[in-house]
Amino acid sequence: MYFEEVVAKAVDKAAGSAREAEKTARMMEDVRERMEGLEREHREMKDEVIPGLQRDRDRMAAKAEKAGELARSMTKAFQEEKQVGRGLMDRVGHLNEALERVRRELKEARDENVDLKEQNRDLSFFISSQEKVKSLEGELGEEVKEGTLSLPEPKPEKGKKGKGKKKA
Repeated sequence: MYFEEVVAKAVDKAAGSAREAEKTARMMEDVRERMEGLEREHREMKDEVIPGLQRDRDRMAAKAEKAGELARSMTKAFQEEKQVGRGLMDRVGHLNEALERVRRELKEARDENVDLKEQNRDLSFFISSQEKVKSLEGELGEEVKEGTLSLPEPKPEKGKKGKGKKKA
């Protein structure tokens, strides 16, 4: 019985080892299948996906470069427009100053014109009155000593009719 027990134990041990070997063989087969699947996926990525991604990357880099060039040119154009705008604003400022100066000069000229018209009227009146006095002296034969002087009322200025531009 001892040998039978040893043989039975050896048979059980061999059967257990066979089951373990079979289990290990199944696991190895699963691992091999998974490995083959991973290798297929790797080849597919290497042959198709990665080159596509590289092309996309290259296209994006080219687009980024074009966008950078466009941004630089737009910035340059903006700066030029800004300078032109500043120049125009300076020019407008100078023109406004010149316009104000011309307006002041025009007002002064108009005021002077009114004053000169008044002086002219006074001088005309003085000359005509002197001539009148001389003619009276000639008629009377003597010097005029007393007299009354009357002036006509100044005419009120009439407003312009029509749709003209109003004066400032």
